[in-house]
This record gives sequence, C-alpha cells and structure tokens, in this order.
Amino acid sequence: MKLSLQAASLAKFVVSFNGEHELVDGKETPASLRLNGEESSQRRFLLKEIERINTTAKPALEALVLIYNERLVQKRIILEGANPKSEDEVEVEYLNRMNAILTNDEELKQLFVSLTEDNKNIISEGHDLDLQPKVVEFLKKYFLKYGDSAGFLSGDDEFVAELNVALGL
Repeated sequence: MKLSLQAASLAKFVVSFNGEHELVDGKETPASLRLNGEESSQRRFLLKEIERINTTAKPALEALVLIYNERLVQKRIILEGANPKSEDEVEVEYLNRMNAILTNDEELKQLFVSLTEDNKNIISEGHDLDLQPKVVEFLKKYFLKYGDSAGFLSGDDEFVAELNVALGL
C-alpha cells in the first residue's frame, strides 16, 4: 500500500481514536479506541510501519529547515556587520530592527517559498507501507466504522480520498 505522510497520519488517527471525546485531567480529548488482542497487535504493526515511513522522511525535512536556518544566520551576520547597534539603541529595538530587515529580504522570502514547496512534495510523496492483508482489513474496518467521526477537517478531504483509494473503498 502506498500512502503520503498525511494519509498515513490520518490512518494512524483512525485506528487510535473512536470519534468520541473524554475528559482527561479536566480537558476534553479524543477518546482512545479500545481493541481486542488481535486487533491491538494489528494496530501496533500498522503504527510501526507509519513510524518507519515518518523516520525515513524526517532527515529530508530536517535538511530543508537546516538550509533555511544556515542562510538566515549568514544574512544576519552580514546585516549586523553593515548595521551596527547605535550607542543609544536598546538591545530589543536593535533586534527588532534586524528582524524587520530580514523579514523583508527578498532572497530569504524566495528561499522560504522554494523550501516550502519541497517540503510539500516530500510530505505528499507516496511511501510504501509493507502491510499484511489482515492489517489492511483491520484498517479498512475501522476506517469505515470511525472514518467520518474521527475528527477530519475539510482540509483533510484529499487525504481521506487517498485512503479510500488505497483501501479499495
């Protein structure tokens, strides 16, 4: 089965919560899905596979953040050298002035847009989950049972549709 990271996260949510809410320490949270022994084992296998694909994608996502942060630090060093703090300027005012200049830097804006697009591509790329047929049936069962009540947002429609296709629904 091939799923994007978002669709895999939705699958994880479906097999973890039942669409109800419960009070935990005075706060309303999604109620955990309680399963029998065999289904609990299938959920663990599914969650391990989802964690594996998340772990596989994590270095690429972290690299994008690192690229942006390194360029930001370089720009800040150059900017601070060209715009030293005046004697009557308070540290907070100086930092705010530097941040305002960096925020309006066109090169950083373009880099951010480019890296955001790369991030979206990595997240939406299909990843192979090595699932046994009984695990797929387990996911299908709980997706049909709780899929609509598990708290999906309208922005999740694309990933819900992806899960429908992957499960053959």
